[in-house]
Amino acid sequence: MAPKTPDDDTMIIDGFKTTRVDTTNLAFQADSDFLPDKAGLWVHPEEHDGWVHAHNAIRFEVGELKRVVTALATTTLVDWQVASIKAWWAGHEKHVHEHHENEDDVMNPVLRTRINYPDKLEADHAELVATMDELSEHVSMLEAGDSLEGLRSLWLRYESLMLPHLFEEEQVGLPLARAYFTPTEIEKVVSAFLKKGDPVSLGAFVHVMGHKADAKRFMQQNGIPGFVWHLPGKGFKALRSLYREKMQTHIDSLLAGEPVVSRTKKQLKENAVKASRFLRDEGASLQCALSPSKRVNVMSAVRSFDNGPQKQASAAPLAAALATVPSKPAQRFSSSVIREVNDWCDSSLLMPHEPIRVMLNAFERGFHLDTLDKVGAFEQLWRVWVFDFIHHHHDIEETIYMPWINERVASPAGLAIETDHESLIKEMEAISAVAAEKTLAAGARLPAMLHNFAAGMKAHLANEETYVPQMLRESGYAHEDEGALIGKVMASLSPDAMAMMMPLVLHALELANGYGPLTADGFAATLPQPLQEALPAWKATFKTDFLDVIEKLCTPA
Repeated sequence: MAPKTPDDDTMIIDGFKTTRVDTTNLAFQADSDFLPDKAGLWVHPEEHDGWVHAHNAIRFEVGELKRVVTALATTTLVDWQVASIKAWWAGHEKHVHEHHENEDDVMNPVLRTRINYPDKLEADHAELVATMDELSEHVSMLEAGDSLEGLRSLWLRYESLMLPHLFEEEQVGLPLARAYFTPTEIEKVVSAFLKKGDPVSLGAFVHVMGHKADAKRFMQQNGIPGFVWHLPGKGFKALRSLYREKMQTHIDSLLAGEPVVSRTKKQLKENAVKASRFLRDEGASLQCALSPSKRVNVMSAVRSFDNGPQKQASAAPLAAALATVPSKPAQRFSSSVIREVNDWCDSSLLMPHEPIRVMLNAFERGFHLDTLDKVGAFEQLWRVWVFDFIHHHHDIEETIYMPWINERVASPAGLAIETDHESLIKEMEAISAVAAEKTLAAGARLPAMLHNFAAGMKAHLANEETYVPQMLRESGYAHEDEGALIGKVMASLSPDAMAMMMPLVLHALELANGYGPLTADGFAATLPQPLQEALPAWKATFKTDFLDVIEKLCTPA
């Protein structure tokens, strides 16, 4: 049988239906001197590739304005809102046009020297540009007194073109580039982008990576010296701040209902609280509290916004599952404060805290990071399973959960949430930096750092469990109110976050034999059917990538 060609009907390039390219198919080979044998030289996975990070920055922006036009669709605009939309659109338009020019004029010509590159991947740009021209005309005509109904309709069409196109490139273009070119060869092309790139667009690239530790990991993987983070004006930190000032400020202002500034992390958190109060729509406002890399719209795999296995949990089933007032069953909690569940106010804190203590207990057992393989395994465990879980939990506490309680009850003087979070995050970032070294020297330092972190984190959780349950009792909230809030928090999570967090939450529930009447099976039964179907695969990954790795790290070589 003759090999298929890039245009063969059996290779589907059709948005989210696009099949992953077979890079061994020599129909894609444009020069017989270059074989598709370079993929093994790429040491970091595709989801950490600069191409995907660039796409994530665009996906993020598409999702950000979508939140605005959805939340404010029928709002009568005033002058400052019109100005914000126009300023943000100008930045996004420049960002996307620059990205397309980099691909069409720089990257694709290089790829075509060795690859029979499918024409459709470049032809999509023409349709996108035409839609952007319509958007540009519409935005330019906006005036005070108008609504966003028309822009919303255009934006949804734009999103329906952009997201599938980015997926096509990641299923076809990216694997082919890695198969036919070495990392060094691609880095030379990318460096040309960086030298002439618009600073605000480059800032989007950094901002959407997520936390500082994520950006520094990218720098290390790509041979970018650490001092580049700190360079004034052109360093990664400065570019991120510029993006927040020039772009994110407009989004946050529109969602908060008033002009705000979004340059610092503290300001971003404050703005998330303002958006929650102004919109009175947790589904939209909760996204403000998430790291940019965890927003629902930032994705590097096929994800539908409205259906499929990744469909998010709804608030109602979760609220129903948590609404029963517990009795006092004999159960096993790792909390030093909550020894039995007296009511829903106790169980509410155990839901996030017990999974965290599963991690902390492992750290206190002591890791033996005595081989390079085990040091690397720990770095992945820490980065994939631990860091984001805890950081996300802190963000939700500061921007959603505690402000919700504080609307009715002031925090007592002994509750030290934000102060603790700041010191704990510094410890976590220090652990991330050492783990990223992936050396035996790093492996020797990490166990003591982890043991100290576990002690401090447990003290922090105990501090919260001492005060917050009583605050909930004094607030007058019903458990249905709290369950609905938590359900909406869950609904805001991306599919990747759900896949990592849900097995750990269920595992902790199983270890404790439940929290009051709420059992692991009972909780799982409240999830939408697609998530229930995904659970077996998630649990299997959790066992191999979390539980088995912990056992390996706790065992001397």
